[in-house]
Amino acid sequence: MQDTLVIWDWDGTIIDNMQTGMSALADMAKKFGLSAPSLADAKNVMTTLKAPYWDQFGKDWEIYGRYFLERFKYHSNVHD
Repeated sequence: MQDTLVIWDWDGTIIDNMQTGMSALADMAKKFGLSAPSLADAKNVMTTLKAPYWDQFGKDWEIYGRYFLERFKYHSNVHD
């Protein structure tokens, strides 16, 4: 049996991924017809997916959050 270690570095402690987050948020905003996110929005999101930024989406925040994570993964792979 092989053990797997997953290191979750969401907020730039090990790797600065703020640009990846900004790109993913910009994609999400474009897809759903939202205004472009600010750097403050990105910092808020990179802290936690249940941050105040997501409150604007109400009970459907998970739909937006899933799309954001999908785009974050895409931009992470593009920039590797």
